[in-house]
Amino acid sequence: MTAVANLTHAFLRRTIDDPLHRELMAQAPAVLGEQYRHINETVAQPPIERLLTVLAERGDLQPDVPVATVARLLLAGLCEGNQIIAAAADREDALARTFRAITLLMSGLAADDISARG
Repeated sequence: MTAVANLTHAFLRRTIDDPLHRELMAQAPAVLGEQYRHINETVAQPPIERLLTVLAERGDLQPDVPVATVARLLLAGLCEGNQIIAAAADREDALARTFRAITLLMSGLAADDISARG
């Protein structure tokens, strides 16, 4: 699950490091409307589903995790996290808080022996 945490942090970190990413994440929902959801469902969500499927197959997730639903919720959380970071006066602090919140949410998905190991 460390790799997932690293990917999550890198995605959120782009909001600070990449002004184009920050603007895209801020403006895309309003500008694209329903197309934004379609892009998320067809482009962004499938890799998250594949990652969750691999983790489930390895036994790293709780049994019977609803992969498609969890992938959609995680993507929504990541996108909202970018919004929080982009709007914050202190983006580094917002990144730390957002990453911590998402990490806590994701830890509930980990198989019991994985979450006990950290």
